[in-house]
Amino acid sequence: MQTESVERETQDLGGEITYRFGIIPAFVANLSKDAVEKLKNDPRVVSVEPNTEVHAF
Repeated sequence: MQTESVERETQDLGGEITYRFGIIPAFVANLSKDAVEKLKNDPRVVSVEPNTEVHAF
C-alpha cells in the first residue's frame, strides 16, 4: 500500500508518526519544515496539512 511507503519515507526524513487513521489512508506526523516540503512534492502524497483543532457546532 502506498501509505506504508510514504510512512517509511516520513520516518526516513526524521518524522515521527503519531496517529494512523483506520478508515482512510492517512496519518499524523511531527515533521521538520524540510520534510514537509519534500513530502508535499512527493507524487504519492495527496495533501500535507498542519494539525489544527476542530470544533463541532
